[in-house]
Amino acid sequence: MFSMFTASLNWSCTKCGCDIGPPIMTLSLVIKDLNGQDLLSPTVNGYYSQNDIHLYKKSTNGSLSLIKFDVLKSPIWLGNKKVEYYQLISAELITQAANQLSGDTLFLQLRYETPNKILLQLNRSAKSINLYLDGYEAIKDDKMTFTNSLFYYTKK
Repeated sequence: MFSMFTASLNWSCTKCGCDIGPPIMTLSLVIKDLNGQDLLSPTVNGYYSQNDIHLYKKSTNGSLSLIKFDVLKSPIWLGNKKVEYYQLISAELITQAANQLSGDTLFLQLRYETPNKILLQLNRSAKSINLYLDGYEAIKDDKMTFTNSLFYYTKK
């Protein structure tokens, strides 16, 4: 099955959502097939419900820890771009990305399919973000800002 993954990173204030104060980054992930169907939408045959999705970290000692996430209904606005798809959203995934330096590995698994290894490379000073799923770099949408980065990934 071929699927496309879209991810965005958002920063906001914890009190009002404004851009004042230390930013909290959140990863939003849209999962769609090559035909553009939203695979998180209950209106699509074979969609992935929240119970079908497993987001987790594997520590260097082999232990597994679940990473918290929610599925948001569409549409939402990211900067000046309207996203019409349901989204998997997780602030904890960004926090766990820092632990990848210690050897921890992040995974996204849909139902009982082979888990997709996640690699996030964050460089705040250079304002660059790279997202990899199973070693393939996701394509960044140039229309989005750094704080609302949007990525596309086609699962092989």
